Amino acid sequence: MENQYLENLRAIAFTLHIKPKNRADQAVAVGLLAEMLLLLQESYIQYLTVTNNKRKGVINTQSTRPEVTSDLMMVDVNFEGFKASIAPDYLGTKAKGASSMDFPLPVLKELFTTFVQEILTADYSHSEKVMELGDRFTTEERKRIFGPLFKTIQKADGHEILVSAPGSGKALNLTRIPQAAVQELTPSKEKPKVIRPKKVRLPMAPPPEPASEEEQEEEALAPAYAMVLLHKITVAGEPPIVLKRPLEVRVDVEDGVYLYSYHDLELEVSGATQEEAEKAFQFAFYSLYEHTGMEYDENLTDSAKQIKKGILSLIK
Repeated sequence: MENQYLENLRAIAFTLHIKPKNRADQAVAVGLLAEMLLLLQESYIQYLTVTNNKRKGVINTQSTRPEVTSDLMMVDVNFEGFKASIAPDYLGTKAKGASSMDFPLPVLKELFTTFVQEILTADYSHSEKVMELGDRFTTEERKRIFGPLFKTIQKADGHEILVSAPGSGKALNLTRIPQAAVQELTPSKEKPKVIRPKKVRLPMAPPPEPASEEEQEEEALAPAYAMVLLHKITVAGEPPIVLKRPLEVRVDVEDGVYLYSYHDLELEVSGATQEEAEKAFQFAFYSLYEHTGMEYDENLTDSAKQIKKGILSLIK
């Protein structure tokens, strides 16, 4: 008879199946597979940390370093693609400065089951569920839990990641989580403040020659702007996006605030300085490319598909 530890693992394990989207592609890099599994484990450990802090009354911790140590265990591995039952190592799970007794089997079983049901296999296609998760966790907690989970999806290019909860015959395809849910739950950076331009704008520079009062009134009502050329899109910590041709971005100034806009992609951001506005524009462009340009068509509206087509036409 097998040991009780293994039986306990099997009793609560969820099924993870990573398989190639292209059935002819039967090879996967060991490093990529390991990275996806480690990110999945990090999401679980961060969930344990956040939940354990709340149980102890520790609120709004800013630390992103896991304060709970634990492992996910592969149970009864089956290498059809990669398929295994995944369960928590309840003997080795402990909070920082505490022992494994902090997570007895009944407690960890409940936490792990909740993680599988409410995080891993949640119906992210329903906006109500996504909003419920957003309200349940703070922004920092969402970044800690969902950040590594959704990074797993980014690493899964060319593969599908299927998760089945214990006793469930239905598998959730993590790689098909809508980008709207990803953006809602993992606001990686503060969104650039958008200021809608008014009908009346101040000129960027005084006119070279004195104008009549009537001409000055007409000039004040006319939008004054300049154009800047961007040859590539750069965001800190990300590879640059090289453009096929320089991107002509319109620059307006309103009450000392710089407005950068590219209306073909419905992009418009602002900054207190021109440098700040340009950085905000490049971040907005990169975010649009990542969340719309790289999204499956089936998850996009007709207008979003046109934007996707437009942004991809600009990139080498």
